[in-house]
Amino acid sequence: MRGSFSTMALAMMLVLVLLSGTRQTASKPVSLQTATPAPESLQYGDSVKRAFEDGSGPFVFTFQAQAGDLITLTMVADRGQQLDPALVLIDPQGKVIAQNDDSFDAAFGPLNARLVNFPIPVNGTYTIQAMRSTGANGSFTLMLRGNRSQNTNASSSTLEYGQSGQGTINDQTVRLAYQFHADPGDVVTITVQVTPRSSLIPYVVLVGTSGGKLTSTNPAERTSKTVRIARYPIQTEGIYTIIVSRVGEEKGTSSGDFRLLLARDANYPVMSYGDTVEGTLDDQQYEALYLFNAEAGDVVTITMVRTSGTLDATLSLVNSAGRTLATNDQGNGAGLRTGDARIAKIQLVAAGSYTVVAGRKGRARGTTAGSFRLTVELDQVEPRVS
Repeated sequence: MRGSFSTMALAMMLVLVLLSGTRQTASKPVSLQTATPAPESLQYGDSVKRAFEDGSGPFVFTFQAQAGDLITLTMVADRGQQLDPALVLIDPQGKVIAQNDDSFDAAFGPLNARLVNFPIPVNGTYTIQAMRSTGANGSFTLMLRGNRSQNTNASSSTLEYGQSGQGTINDQTVRLAYQFHADPGDVVTITVQVTPRSSLIPYVVLVGTSGGKLTSTNPAERTSKTVRIARYPIQTEGIYTIIVSRVGEEKGTSSGDFRLLLARDANYPVMSYGDTVEGTLDDQQYEALYLFNAEAGDVVTITMVRTSGTLDATLSLVNSAGRTLATNDQGNGAGLRTGDARIAKIQLVAAGSYTVVAGRKGRARGTTAGSFRLTVELDQVEPRVS
């Protein structure tokens, strides 16, 4: 592994803090492990078996990767073992860029760990730390799979807003990856258009900063030559990846050339639970949009209170796919008056980004104007009365 012992020690401390502090693993602190074996070199396609014993430390592996590669890394406890696997991926500069403890996938094994189609940001030597989240011993199998980037020029796989890219999908190159940097509040649209003589049936996936799928075009769409991920809201600053493939991917039969366009439609303020923002609506701006991030099962209350003028408020809550989940233009409850709006105790079924649309009744045709105060709160589910 490249880097000094102090770099590795610092990375290990950071890993322990991150794994113990995430919402996903907060109830399961990573056990202290003392004996760290020397790094072992892996290549795409390799599979290794190792076992934790009393006092043994994380197993460390390195591999070479280039920008745009898509890797899948799995760590599976062998049958009958009590081992709880945990994975950490470290970049060439010693920074933790991805981690996973529990997959929460019953078919794969909810306690097993994996990173799926994680996009490699830069060329270099990457480090895998295979860890355990409890003190239980046991054996495991680690597998590294990778799809090499087909972009021979590293800069061609990096896009900025307003730029386009081109590529070819065929049996030899089933998918291509393009990366871009996004800021919190960016609302992006990704368009892939097939060239006139191409038979390609495109399929597009947007991958987040930790390698997880955020959204995609319809994998069952088999007629359109232009597909689009429209107005997707970004919550976290970082490097995002666009994967262009074909419907059916490895099992698909279509092929041909395409053109990819990345656009930023807007940048909206990002809110957290408990935040309050203020704004003004009138004939020049009749609605304001805000983003917040939610976990599956969160119960949310959104309140819009008129603070001046004649404003007649309306509220809408929209998910990352653009579907309106709830609307209100006449809030009820303590402290609310005519002209206020509230979406109360709505339970969100999926994790992701949500958009609050704070507007006035009638939108562009409306006649009211004034200032407002908007609050987004994480609420509690009221117990049912039997």
